[in-house]
Amino acid sequence: MSPIQQLKKSLFIACYAGLFILVSGHTYAQDTLRLNLEEILNLSIAHAIDLKIAQSESTEQEWAFERARTRFIPQLFLDGTLPNLNRSIESRPLPDGRDAFVNRSTMYNGIGLDFRYNVEKTGGVLSLNSRLERLDIFKTNEFAHSTNYFVNPISIEYTQPFFTFNELKWEKQRLSLLYTQFQERYARTREDIIIQAINLFKTSHLAQERYNLTAGRIQEGDSTLVIKNRLFDIGKSTKVEILRLSLDQKNANNDLLEQDLSWRQAQMELADFVGVSRNTFIVLEDPAPLQEIEIELSVAMEWATKNKYIVSQYAYQNATNEAELERSKKDRDIQFNLKASLGLNGSNEQLGNIFNPLLDREIFSASIRMPITGLNRYDLNHKIAQEKINQEDLRQEKQQNDLEREAINLVSRFNLLKQSIEAREEARRTADEVFAITRRQFLSGNATHSDMVLARENREQAEINYFTTLLDIIDQYYQIRRLCMYDFKENIELR
Repeated sequence: MSPIQQLKKSLFIACYAGLFILVSGHTYAQDTLRLNLEEILNLSIAHAIDLKIAQSESTEQEWAFERARTRFIPQLFLDGTLPNLNRSIESRPLPDGRDAFVNRSTMYNGIGLDFRYNVEKTGGVLSLNSRLERLDIFKTNEFAHSTNYFVNPISIEYTQPFFTFNELKWEKQRLSLLYTQFQERYARTREDIIIQAINLFKTSHLAQERYNLTAGRIQEGDSTLVIKNRLFDIGKSTKVEILRLSLDQKNANNDLLEQDLSWRQAQMELADFVGVSRNTFIVLEDPAPLQEIEIELSVAMEWATKNKYIVSQYAYQNATNEAELERSKKDRDIQFNLKASLGLNGSNEQLGNIFNPLLDREIFSASIRMPITGLNRYDLNHKIAQEKINQEDLRQEKQQNDLEREAINLVSRFNLLKQSIEAREEARRTADEVFAITRRQFLSGNATHSDMVLARENREQAEINYFTTLLDIIDQYYQIRRLCMYDFKENIELR
């Protein structure tokens, strides 16, 4: 932008900010906030509700993963019954087959420690136990008072299921992958917010430019009409020219009202998005054209298909399908469990003699349950799981092609727009110069009113074309950045 054009723009904004407030029909606070594109993006990120939700989801998954990890940490439990008192009449079978009601009066107390460890690789459970119990039988008509102690100083137990899917191991892996995916989703959501902010910036900036152009047209029209009236007074202008210029001013004022409404609406949407008061008058500064950024097509295609956001999605989906395949192999309703327990125990009426003697304690059990018929459905489950993997492979292959094609389209358009911005700038300067010359010729009587109107329309269109192309370059760059999750300006991966 030339210094003269920059000066004109600054004068337009300063002179017509007040006119914007008056014609809008609303009472606005006089706070004016000048913002560039970077400031708009920073405010949008700081204010975005969707980004805060994504951050909360990422934190939630982090805690869920940590919770899953605690299931594989050895745990120590204290359990006790202090006391269990029973004074009641209960039915008891007699040796001759009859039942009799017996008066029971007992109290049980017990306390123990239980150490438990879930073995991640095998899905088994290892436990160590120690327990002390006391049973008091109170004196009744049938029984004398007695006290018995039981001790289990140590017992080791291991339970191992076979032919079953290891759900604990898969849950830990799933949550780890999900946590990674949500971290990458946060970065992707931030880029989505940036794209929305750029679209709002573009809409508001173009509305601002159209308003400034229309306001400038009114200012120039007033000046031209004053000069033409003076020329008419000395016989060097015609009544028709005066009327046409007056009609131009009326049309321009109507256009200004429409541009004012569009600008106000765009400003309101932008203010809400960035978290600024609607009573603040926002003036947007012209962005840089990003001419210094070079994006190689091959690099963009590579990042589009291999960035961590895409990789995390693939990793989670592939792991889920592989887990389903593994589950279909093992979950055939075959239950074979082994349980082994070794330890010591003892019992005595005197607490001091409870360890004399200690007896071996061995428990071993094996159980099995398996189907005899309907085995074909398990093979079908396996085939279904395999087909899901094949389908996912095809979907990912198609998505890779789509991402590469999108990268080609975006980068090609980005480079094309960068090449055309210089032509737009040249057309803008030329149209401005043509209008200035045509206006002087019109005032001197060497050009018609239609010539001046056409030159002015060409100048305004050239101005809008320039800023549209400039903002399209920025939009395309951030679209590429979002697709690749890569900052080509700083040459770093977005996280």
